[in-house]
Amino acid sequence: MRKTTLATKALIHAFYNKSPQFSYFVGCSDGGREGLQEVQRYPDDYDGVIVGAPVIDEVATNTFYHAWNVWVNTDPFGRAILTADKIPALHQGVLAMRNPCRRAGRHGAGPARLQS
Repeated sequence: MRKTTLATKALIHAFYNKSPQFSYFVGCSDGGREGLQEVQRYPDDYDGVIVGAPVIDEVATNTFYHAWNVWVNTDPFGRAILTADKIPALHQGVLAMRNPCRRAGRHGAGPARLQS
């Protein structure tokens, strides 16, 4: 969670050329557990936190999620869909998508304009 928080704040600063005025965290279930850990370890990261139904007993939760991840990553023939050898191509695809957004921001088509 800490790395995600720092990376998000860095991205906001890079895009808008200023840091966020306020930072809030909202999480429920496993996100609630993450939120509790974040504020206990790094209380200055957020100005406000809303935590709902944090997961405390992870045995049942992990059993469900691991089974779900295997099931949704299996094709009809029982083979894995996203395998380690495909990760570099996925990474390159995400990086390639970043460039149009960056160019759009320079030409006045950033998030504020797109929402209006």
